[in-house]
Amino acid sequence: MHRYHFPVQNQIFHSNDEEGRDLADLRAAKVEARRAAGEILIAELAERDRIEFTVFVEDGEHHRILAIRVHAVCEMLD
Repeated sequence: MHRYHFPVQNQIFHSNDEEGRDLADLRAAKVEARRAAGEILIAELAERDRIEFTVFVEDGEHHRILAIRVHAVCEMLD
């Protein structure tokens, strides 16, 4: 098992993940990061029409090894 951290950042805030999670490998960490990004997207779209954020995957020493960047816009079409 390896320790991975999943901090989230947007234009306004940066949340650190000091605790992290023990996962089998980077593939499992990518799945977790994608799940987290999906949950954030759903929650944020319920309140705003424009969203930009990044979920990072960091190793046990907090070195960034992966980034999932999300940009979403909800707009009315004629």
